[in-house]
Amino acid sequence: MDACCIISWFCAIYAFAEYTKIVDRLNYDVFSFIIEDNPKHRINSTFFNANYYAMMIEFIVLICIYKMMQVKTKRRIIFYISTILVNLFILYLTGCRTAWIPFVVTIPFLFLMNKRFLYFSMTMSAYAGAAGILLLKPGIFQRTTLFTDFGKRFKIWNCAFKGIKASGLAGSIIDKIKAVMQLFSARTQAKKIIKEFKPDIVIGVGGYVTAPVIYAASKLGIKTLIHEQNSIPGLSNKFIGKFADKICVSLPNSLNLFPKNKVVYTGNPRSEEIINVKAKSKKERVISSAKLKVRNNKLAAKQEIINEVFEKSIDKLTTLSKEEFLSFLENTISYYVNVVFII
Repeated sequence: MDACCIISWFCAIYAFAEYTKIVDRLNYDVFSFIIEDNPKHRINSTFFNANYYAMMIEFIVLICIYKMMQVKTKRRIIFYISTILVNLFILYLTGCRTAWIPFVVTIPFLFLMNKRFLYFSMTMSAYAGAAGILLLKPGIFQRTTLFTDFGKRFKIWNCAFKGIKASGLAGSIIDKIKAVMQLFSARTQAKKIIKEFKPDIVIGVGGYVTAPVIYAASKLGIKTLIHEQNSIPGLSNKFIGKFADKICVSLPNSLNLFPKNKVVYTGNPRSEEIINVKAKSKKERVISSAKLKVRNNKLAAKQEIINEVFEKSIDKLTTLSKEEFLSFLENTISYYVNVVFII
């Protein structure tokens, strides 16, 4: 437990150094403590993103509170309190708003359960002071409009917890009949949730639970969009494609499988880090697209010969069609080793 607390100090130091680089890049004053909405401009220490780091800070703070109630020496208590304060400060710099909500409930509850009334009183006094500061200067707690923002998130959570019961059409005849019956009840559930949430647009990405939601939204006059990631659409997207306003596909071969006035070739959405990926030349794309799987281990040593032939012929390959390209590979390389090409 103590090791985790000590490690959190190093993570906090690294995070603050990360913060200084961010504010320097954005030309902010270090002590302005401005938190940006863009994930690229938020600290994450050694973790995947700011939200993951905030989750670990929650874990560390609760560990420190638990340990603080178990020890009696002042030195250890000071260590845990200082660890809590440092991590809470870094939590503020992460800009993760919802990470503070568990503390409001959990910390006083822990003190009450362990009959630490002094700690409980100090915590509630701190809450009262923080609430007063936020009411006077709500801008201190950045990346949130306080009550209105929490109201929006609560609305989303409420819809997520309700859920919609639906089943796929796979299985026996009885299972199929059951799935169809559930489709009607799921549509009613979806309509109720959509009316409460009042979305501007409803987006579906396939799966049997998508069908009743998109269908219900279309009947309520709400704009709908579905995204088909596979080359051959599933039953759900085939069905709701008739009701969706727009259909996005990942592969151009799927364009002919949906109504022409609705379908759009968008490709497969990726996270924003792909924007910074350096574009490859045509030669590099052809080389990376051909992955060799050597079937005969005894001839694996000749793979270097294959690569050499392949790279020397790359200028010719870039001018060939896909059919000619595959024919060239088969005729040239099969002489050396039996391979499978995945394009």
